[in-house]
Amino acid sequence: MRAETPTKSFDGLCIGDAVLIGAHGRIDQGAAGTFKSALITAMESSATTVIVDMSAVEDVKSAGFRSLVFGMRAAKTAGKTLALACLSDHVSEVFALSKMHLNLPHYPTVREAVAVMAPGSLAQFDAS
Repeated sequence: MRAETPTKSFDGLCIGDAVLIGAHGRIDQGAAGTFKSALITAMESSATTVIVDMSAVEDVKSAGFRSLVFGMRAAKTAGKTLALACLSDHVSEVFALSKMHLNLPHYPTVREAVAVMAPGSLAQFDAS
């Protein structure tokens, strides 16, 4: 019998024109639904940019990739942008193997993602 994946939370924070989502642990079958819900909530906000801080993500499985593809499509439909920040070496490698890095902007730090994707929000980000 396979142990169930604990429920994950994906905290969101609005900073100017950006919503920052903090992802944690493994984005797998057990966490993908909650992650997708966090992306939907972020897309429904007035922010024009959604940035996912991946610094605490250990691994992304196929269900997590499906959630990200959903997020990319939802962002495009809503006229918003989706970006990732702080991918670990392992997650970066998984993204490169899947070619996901070609379709989804990603940045070494959250600050850099904010600076490029929502420059009007940078001062507020720096002050937080």
